[in-house]
Amino acid sequence: MKVALPHLIHLEALGRSRREAEAFFATFFLTSMSTYMAIVFVPLYALKYTGDLSLIALLATSYYVAFTASLPLCSRLSDRTGAYSAITMAGAALTALTCLAIPALTDYWQLLAVRGLQGVAWAFIAPMGAAMASMTTTKALRGRAVSVYNLSVSLGYLAGSIVGGLVSEAMGIDSAFILGGLASAAACILAFKRLKGWRQGPPPSEGARGGVGAFRVGRSRAVYVCFALRNVGATGIWALFPIYLAYLGASELWIGVIYMVNLASQSLLMSYVGSLTDRLGRKPIMLLGLFGSSAVFALYGLAQSYLWIIPVHVLLGLSWSSLMTASAAYIGDEAPEDAQATMMGLLFMVTGLAWIAGSSMASGLVKLVGLRGYMFVASALSAIGGLYGIVGLKETIKR
Repeated sequence: MKVALPHLIHLEALGRSRREAEAFFATFFLTSMSTYMAIVFVPLYALKYTGDLSLIALLATSYYVAFTASLPLCSRLSDRTGAYSAITMAGAALTALTCLAIPALTDYWQLLAVRGLQGVAWAFIAPMGAAMASMTTTKALRGRAVSVYNLSVSLGYLAGSIVGGLVSEAMGIDSAFILGGLASAAACILAFKRLKGWRQGPPPSEGARGGVGAFRVGRSRAVYVCFALRNVGATGIWALFPIYLAYLGASELWIGVIYMVNLASQSLLMSYVGSLTDRLGRKPIMLLGLFGSSAVFALYGLAQSYLWIIPVHVLLGLSWSSLMTASAAYIGDEAPEDAQATMMGLLFMVTGLAWIAGSSMASGLVKLVGLRGYMFVASALSAIGGLYGIVGLKETIKR
């Protein structure tokens, strides 16, 4: 008997009770909201201690280095123990504590340390959500299941930008961090009450004891390579994008609106993309994400006004939704049961490494080709990823 899945959020695709599925969505929504509030407001808060832009940029580096370095341990630990919900709770608790601690800090170096801890916290959370969504569903519904997790993150980011901005404007920036801390504390309690029985991990198998090769990474290598090529170029753009928008004439208000168009587009399109991933297959949707991103970055380079970017960000929302949903579904199809979090963690590790490599590459190339020229470099990298995907990606869904 077919189950009619809701159009907006495919909760039934998770293969759990409605109550558990709603708790899953709420847990990752709340932690994502807190995480994004910190991403947006920590650099502004740092101005309280220093006006040195290089030191402020170091806060982001601290976050991504800690996030990337912590992923292997968190992912492998969860697969070995089956304690996916417990590790999620630990990440939510650490996010809550660090957000609540920020208003009490007294210098820049304390803020730098806290930002690193927030990177560790997100490493506890991000791969758990993707793995938990993937492991309890079926291959036929996996695209929709991982879209539930991806949607919770996109909506959390959108809420973090809007609610955090409103609270900061009305009550001060400290209040935004306090709200973020309380939201993550609520997520921790929710995970403890509703997600404890999400999955009892099996005894570690030979695959779980082996090296990375034991996880059959080779069968998913093309996904990681395509993802890396796209994100190395993209993260270089994100490091400089507010400056580029200002160069095109955007005010601070319009910069915020343009970012929200992307997040809103992701939120509106994510569930639909999940359905398409199950209906059409992983490969065509992943290629849509890669070539769509290439088109977005090229259009950035061609833009003559910041207003041109608004419709382009609808395409960005579609391309990112396609890339994240298809890649997570593909990896979920290929990963052994006792390596779901590890292989999902590798995908997030690619993101962290791409941020470090992309921002470094952009700082050098922009001096040679300029901001506008760099957009075409990023476009070419994503297109190369798409071409590699045409050859290297093997469809996992039989149609």
